[in-house]
Amino acid sequence: MDAPGDAVAVRTAVVHARARWAGAVLLGLALAHTLVTLTLALVGDGRWTDPLLALLATLLGLSAFGVHSDTALALLRDHRWHPDIPLALVREMDGEFLLRRPALSELRATPRIAWATTAAAAVVLAGAVLRAAW
Repeated sequence: MDAPGDAVAVRTAVVHARARWAGAVLLGLALAHTLVTLTLALVGDGRWTDPLLALLATLLGLSAFGVHSDTALALLRDHRWHPDIPLALVREMDGEFLLRRPALSELRATPRIAWATTAAAAVVLAGAVLRAAW
């Protein structure tokens, strides 16, 4: 029988696997904003603060995606055969284990950092959009 801690780790990993897509959305929005503000700066606006803020939001969005993904993999590494893991996540995890097994042994689950990075990406993106609109 599985320990209660195993089920909690699996649920947490599934939450982080889903939350990484929030990072992907933030990445896409920030990248689009970066392209728009960069184009405006090049065409004649000359304000380079806006593209730099948008670029920071883009990098934070990418980081949010990666930290959530790595946190999910680190949590699932030790509970790979748990029955509560969704089938799609099992398939993805198996692919990751085949591609980079040595690197996975070094991963650490960092859920607080994952959430903080996602929040920072959202705040910086909102600030960059508001600043550009100002």
